Amino acid sequence: MNKLSEMSAVAHLQSLTQMLTDLGRDGVELFGHRYSSREFGGFEIVLGREMEQFKLTWDSFESILSVSFVPCPSKSASALWAHEANISIPEGRGLFQEIAAMTRYLLAREQPRGSPQAGPQRPVTSAEAVFAAQTKFA
Repeated sequence: MNKLSEMSAVAHLQSLTQMLTDLGRDGVELFGHRYSSREFGGFEIVLGREMEQFKLTWDSFESILSVSFVPCPSKSASALWAHEANISIPEGRGLFQEIAAMTRYLLAREQPRGSPQAGPQRPVTSAEAVFAAQTKFA
């Protein structure tokens, strides 16, 4: 059993709230959330901005973060998610920090470099490096 599968629902919500507060400063919103204690604390969140949304699904049993996106979400139709990558995060260490970093990376790559919405440049996290390598040849 990994560290995140032992996380209570309250601890999950506290970590999520802290991450959302931090991402909110960058204009990132929460569009959806699902948590299941029956899935060892697995969860799914949809983050982004109005026209750029990303679904991040945590499989705590396998320690895999799955990343999907929808190019232009529609309010009237079901979203058609395109799978981007699966990222291994052993024992879920730093999971919420990786989700925040991945969200910023995904939103920044959609903006031209130097645009005001792209935000400040920062070092790339391990998950971002893996993600970039996986999607480079896709």
